[in-house]
Amino acid sequence: MKYKKGKFSRPLFFLDLSSRWDFICSFPVVFYICKGLGVFTIPAALLVSLLILITANYAGLYTVQKSNKYFRIFLSFILLILMFVRISFSGIGIQLATQSDYLKNNKAQEILLQKNLNYQELTPYSNEDENSFNERISNIRSLEERLSPLGLLYIRARGSYYAYFNGDALAESPYEMSWLTPDPSLGIQVISDCADQDEKCLGPVRWVSGNEAIKAATINFYEKYSRRDFNSLGFSFLGFFISLVLNLITLISFIILPKKSK
Repeated sequence: MKYKKGKFSRPLFFLDLSSRWDFICSFPVVFYICKGLGVFTIPAALLVSLLILITANYAGLYTVQKSNKYFRIFLSFILLILMFVRISFSGIGIQLATQSDYLKNNKAQEILLQKNLNYQELTPYSNEDENSFNERISNIRSLEERLSPLGLLYIRARGSYYAYFNGDALAESPYEMSWLTPDPSLGIQVISDCADQDEKCLGPVRWVSGNEAIKAATINFYEKYSRRDFNSLGFSFLGFFISLVLNLITLISFIILPKKSK
């Protein structure tokens, strides 16, 4: 951003720097918001991110150049909101980009626990003897040891899996799904959950809804932040910290430097 040199040149420089950093950090969040646009997802995400960057920079510029008091107050309020939102989502954006698999498996584990589908939560059926129950527990335990939470959810609760995820959760596992053909005289019909070459069932595991991905990342980030578990946050905490520092320097510069120049 170009601006005239003067008493506000340094605050505007810091504003531009923080805007560029937050553009990088929050881009994954904007990407997931635009996820449903198909081939237009990346162009739309870039456009929205650029608009946020430009809006913040020019709000700061006009705040110091316009003479109307109420207009400056209005722009200052807009700028503060944008700075707060950018700081809030900076760490979340990096977490979406760097811990995508972890977030999906964490969500799958949460669903398994809610539905009591872990072997620790199982109880015998009313007509099941102890040996059958122990064998069933052993089989499920073997699955849990070999499969990720996503793979286990895919096998044990397919409807819940497709409510949150698309893709083949067993693509990189030691197991392969196969369909049984029962005796037609039994009157049982087995229907595949996906048609041949259905994109919903093919490819890597991905979120059905971008909003769910953002929600999962937000909850996970701030739960760990509240526990001061900074090590597991990794680069996402670093991005959040840098964003916080840059935006605080920008805010302080707008408040202090003009007074010193008088």
